[in-house]
Amino acid sequence: VVSAQLVLKTGSGANPTDKPGLANFTVATIDEGTSSRNALQIADEVAQLGGSLTTNSTMDASQATISSLQRNFPQMLDLLADVVRRPNFPAEEVERQRASRLASLVQQRENANAVATTVMYAALYGQSHPYGYTELGTEASNKALNRDDLQKFWSQNFVPNNAALIVSGRIS
Repeated sequence: VVSAQLVLKTGSGANPTDKPGLANFTVATIDEGTSSRNALQIADEVAQLGGSLTTNSTMDASQATISSLQRNFPQMLDLLADVVRRPNFPAEEVERQRASRLASLVQQRENANAVATTVMYAALYGQSHPYGYTELGTEASNKALNRDDLQKFWSQNFVPNNAALIVSGRIS
């Protein structure tokens, strides 16, 4: 098995104060369509190659990770490159992701640990700091964010001098 992780030095800490959740929304949507593949084609290709493709963000970093058998790794690496270099943030996928995020925010309100974390971030950092919010942001910000916001965050942060590609496994 060979794995690769593209790590960007930008996470939710780079969110504008009026757009909490932007980094996480962008990273969650980046693998939902490119200029040459739609979300279903990406998922089908990952399944055909017997690999995995995940995206994630934290306060300080964003990641896109792949893993596969060694013989399928070149194709998985091509897929990763397409996802992170040519996302097109399809409108229907942005709306699907928005609905999922809003549902997650509702669920968080019913989880005592999640409520405590949200209150802690707000108390420690305040609402004028990007760290003052959880990765999902707020209901208002998720409703207000649009495809252009995601595209702009991607174009500013998914750049070579902000990224490192870490590969592990039996490869030359």
